[in-house]
Amino acid sequence: MLFAADGEFVNATGLQLSGVLDELFSYSGMLGAIYSSETVSLYLWSPTAQDVSVCIYKDPSGGDPLETVHLEEVNGVWSAHGPRRWEGYYYVYEVSVYHHSTLQIEKCMANDPYARGLSSDGTRTLLTDLGSISSKPEGWDNLADEKPELLSFSDISIYELHVRDFSANDFALNPDIRGGYLAFTSQDSPGILHLKKLQEAGLTHVHLLPTFQFADVDDDKNKWKSLDADKLATMPPDSDEQQAQVAGIQDQDGYNWGYNPVLWGDGYNWGYNPVLWGVPKGSYASNPNDSCRILEFRKMVQALNRLGLRVVLDVVYNHLHGSGPHDENSVLDKVVPGYYLRRNADGCIEHSTCVNNTASEHFMVERLILDDLLRWAVDYKVDGFRFDLMGHIMKSTMVRVSVELLSFDTIHSFRESSSLVTGIETVGEGSIPDKGESMAGGRPRAMEDAWQSGVGGWRPRSRRV
Repeated sequence: MLFAADGEFVNATGLQLSGVLDELFSYSGMLGAIYSSETVSLYLWSPTAQDVSVCIYKDPSGGDPLETVHLEEVNGVWSAHGPRRWEGYYYVYEVSVYHHSTLQIEKCMANDPYARGLSSDGTRTLLTDLGSISSKPEGWDNLADEKPELLSFSDISIYELHVRDFSANDFALNPDIRGGYLAFTSQDSPGILHLKKLQEAGLTHVHLLPTFQFADVDDDKNKWKSLDADKLATMPPDSDEQQAQVAGIQDQDGYNWGYNPVLWGDGYNWGYNPVLWGVPKGSYASNPNDSCRILEFRKMVQALNRLGLRVVLDVVYNHLHGSGPHDENSVLDKVVPGYYLRRNADGCIEHSTCVNNTASEHFMVERLILDDLLRWAVDYKVDGFRFDLMGHIMKSTMVRVSVELLSFDTIHSFRESSSLVTGIETVGEGSIPDKGESMAGGRPRAMEDAWQSGVGGWRPRSRRV
């Protein structure tokens, strides 16, 4: 609290307990859904919660829970155990917790931060075992043996690609797979033939713009709107009428790819609206429910590798799209309010990244980032990562990322031939946070601070020239 010289109250700020939570409740054990031969166990880190239950549903939407199970808490970790038959069902956590934004106890309905599958638009978390045979394409377990050779990092040539842009208007493809993961499995579509030519000319990597679960593009394609091409053809090409038709549905056509600050708020971004980092985006799958998105994402990676191209994912760990106790896109801020997001001295969330800056200086935030990267590398066999706005992530975190991924690569013999480059490629956009932003937890990872960190730098200006 702040008082004037005469003792009059001037201002106050609430307590920020992230350091205390790190000191008392840092945790390195199991999180998410863990499968054994007979049981499914759920683990949720939520040290400030007063009570946690899980609602189990048979279907991805609608209906009442099949059962509601209370979780038991030990040192800030809540857990419950159920039968293996839960696999294929959906669940949502009900977390009773004090929320700093409302100054009261809230009952928050939240997905699992360690979700591996989702229902359409992320309304419920899918209980899915990524090791299940049904979620693997044929030959998946041997894909490491088919990875394209790379003799030197200096040989890397990267093609930036948006999943939907790649094939949305490719009429040589079945309509069911246009704009999605399966478009990359075609053998002779114009897009694939183009990639083959680029690979033969020296292209080594395809960099996919965000493919995790992001907001503002509906997973259910039945809700999308599209233009009437015949109607457009009747309009004068030099008038404003055609553009008016496009603008009229721009937020409802399934595209999300402009990322232009001038048009901010009009649905123009490439998918940089993170909701859950560890689940493939449902709108790119032929079915946004069940484990379809997992299988089809893996088919895409496998197909690109077999074309001779490695796969780089665009990861956005610097911010989250939603916050607060009731936002449908809020997950982490419901489970441990105020912890995962970086706040200033007044207790307000920093927004310099776009919105809701994350706080990688906190132990469990950094852990979630590392766990998520390893999940993409292990379970989806991707070959590299490009970090959006890496300058907002702690340098110590990025150094750990480099070490962990290099160690994983060696331990798991991801590229077994001694003639190949060892290591999963990591490169980041090293823009510097605002000078006024609270960075008390450590040094940000900026381009100017890149020397000998093991992580490459990427300047967006070169892309925009």
